[in-house]
Amino acid sequence: MPKAESYPGPNHKYLEEAEALLLVLHQNFYENWLPAEMVINYGEAVKELVAELEKERRC
Repeated sequence: MPKAESYPGPNHKYLEEAEALLLVLHQNFYENWLPAEMVINYGEAVKELVAELEKERRC
């Protein structure tokens, strides 16, 4: 996955933060250290990231 810096647009900071959450979730998949509520919240943020990327792709 490319770094967030490669995605131009007004939501640059949002994309960067959501990508960081995605990486934490990936690490947690193997290590299982995040509380369940945090996993759910991070998952929602990643869903928003995917929706934003799909919107950008359609433009």
